[in-house]
Amino acid sequence: MTSIAIIWLSAFMLLWLPGVALQRLLRVPFHADWLVALALQIGLGMAWWPLLLLWSSTLGVAWSPPVARLAMLALFLGGAVALLWVSRQAWQRRMHSLAHQAIYLTVWGCVAVLAIATRLLQIRSLALPAWVDSIHHVAIVRLIVAQGQLPATLDPYVPRGALTYHWGFHAATAWLAWLLGTSDAFAVADLVLQVGQIFNVLAVLMLYAAARVLFASRRAGLLAAASAACLTWFPAYFVTWGRYTHLAGVLLLLAALIGLW
Repeated sequence: MTSIAIIWLSAFMLLWLPGVALQRLLRVPFHADWLVALALQIGLGMAWWPLLLLWSSTLGVAWSPPVARLAMLALFLGGAVALLWVSRQAWQRRMHSLAHQAIYLTVWGCVAVLAIATRLLQIRSLALPAWVDSIHHVAIVRLIVAQGQLPATLDPYVPRGALTYHWGFHAATAWLAWLLGTSDAFAVADLVLQVGQIFNVLAVLMLYAAARVLFASRRAGLLAAASAACLTWFPAYFVTWGRYTHLAGVLLLLAALIGLW
């Protein structure tokens, strides 16, 4: 089974680097606050993978793991080039802003580490994702992984059952499964559990960015991030019900609101 560290790092790269490439392609301005910029890039990456699966499935394309990996690696390379290939003046501005934001980035980093530790601690004794919702999430991810596209029905799990569920979270998890070569039923279930906690940690980033933009204050952003990490019941408690799709929608909503603000 793939190690937890590889799953988390691969998921971050899957969501971040394509978002960087899309930001450059769509000419979305790079926000002066590094964490707000990262939140927008993650939001773009989260939206990209479900859309790509939808478009390819509509055209009748079925992904195999090797082809899916090539597509993802191409996007990773495009994101890295978009991140690094900027003018000298842009690099100077970025380094100046990095030095100016160092203390805030350090504090946020400590909050993020705390969030990661607590989210991993919460699932340390779980062999499978909890509650009834998670059974359906795992089944949908398994169908996408096996068929290489959006399934027309939920066969064989629900005979003749049409797929009418919102499947954005499942699409992102399926792409990660193809990247890691995960297909075993229990390995896919563990992947769903881990991705759910990864999205849970991303709330710390998205809430920082939302409060930072809304109140024009880094301190407000840090307070929002700390509240989500270790003070409030939610979103941490979503793991109890397997409300991963709910959480993914909230994260995308925050990124969209930041972009529109």
